[in-house]
Formats: sequence, C-alpha cells, structure tokens
Amino acid sequence: MTPKTKVVLILLVLVLCYFTYFRKEDKTFTPTTYLMPATFTWETGPSNAVNEDGQPKTNVYVKTTYANGVVEQKLVDVESGCNELPEAEKDGAVFQCYAAGAGYKYKVIKGDGSYEVQRKRFEEGVPGKTPKVFEYETVAEFSPSK
Repeated sequence: MTPKTKVVLILLVLVLCYFTYFRKEDKTFTPTTYLMPATFTWETGPSNAVNEDGQPKTNVYVKTTYANGVVEQKLVDVESGCNELPEAEKDGAVFQCYAAGAGYKYKVIKGDGSYEVQRKRFEEGVPGKTPKVFEYETVAEFSPSK
C-alpha cells in the first residue's frame, strides 16, 4: 500500500467518523423524555345538550398554550353550572361544574410525556351520612411536540 493510499483511507475513515458520531442530530421527539412548558386556560361555551330538567348544559374546554406559541384547545366535558375556583385546592383542582348536590372538579397534571386533564366526581354530604369519595380519572390529554 502506497503512502498516498494510506492517507486517502485515513481521510475516508475520519470523514465517516465525523458524519457518524459528530454530525448526528436527533430530531425525534420522545414524549417521555421532554415535556414542553405550557399554560392552561379553562373556557366554557354553549352546548346543544340539556340536563334532566331541560336546562342547557355547558361545554368545558381547556386551552393549552405551549412555550413555542402553539395553542391547542380541547372539549373535555359537557356539564352544568361551571366555574373556575378562586384558588387551587389541595389536590390541585382549579375548575368545577356543580348542580343539584353533585358535580365534578377538574385539574391538569403532568403525565408521562403529556399533560392530562383529570376529573373527579364529588357529592354534597347529607346529615348522618358520609359522602362517597371518588378518584380522579383522565378525560383528555395534551401531547406537545417540538
């Protein structure tokens, strides 16, 4: 092998190494490793649905604004008597829908690679009876992408 061939081979190996190891860019988004910061706004709007008394229900939306400026809005429920709570409760609830002694509380949590909108039923207590305690359930999910 001539010295010129050795130099060419070494240069080829270096170029191959450069493109293999140093120029490799991972442009894929893996939700479990990164979650873009976001802010959440609760909104309501008219619904065509009515409750058992014939009163109109309300569409409940969560509008998500990501740090990159992308805005996403989802319908998360259709209920009656909805409002934002004055301050977050201990369990993180920030919004509720309530009518006739029962309702739902809502919150947004950071899940595994997404934000989850969760809902929990609650009932008014009556004298001498302890109200049932319900668990939160996921009703919508926001999965941001870069």
